[in-house]
Amino acid sequence: MKFRDLKAEEIEVRVSRCNNWGVDLLLYKTARVDADILDETVGPDNWQCRFYEHKGTMFCSLGIRIQREDGTTEWVWKDDAGSPSNMESVKGEASDALTLEAA
Repeated sequence: MKFRDLKAEEIEVRVSRCNNWGVDLLLYKTARVDADILDETVGPDNWQCRFYEHKGTMFCSLGIRIQREDGTTEWVWKDDAGSPSNMESVKGEASDALTLEAA
């Protein structure tokens, strides 16, 4: 299974810092982009995510249904934690928990 590269229009930009020496920019993708890519690659019925909190940290468990060579299917799960956001902290933390890391 191969996931496509990001498109330029899927990359968001935010100013992190601006001073006399220049500007620092943050480049990022949103969880919505990841969901769209999962829909395109495996189909909307072949992935799911579940959010849960553990010791005050938001986690996302992402499952992808795969088909084995013998024709059987099974769910493969991976979990990751989010970090609080300066903007909309709960939503940002949940979004960060879902956002897939680049390989």
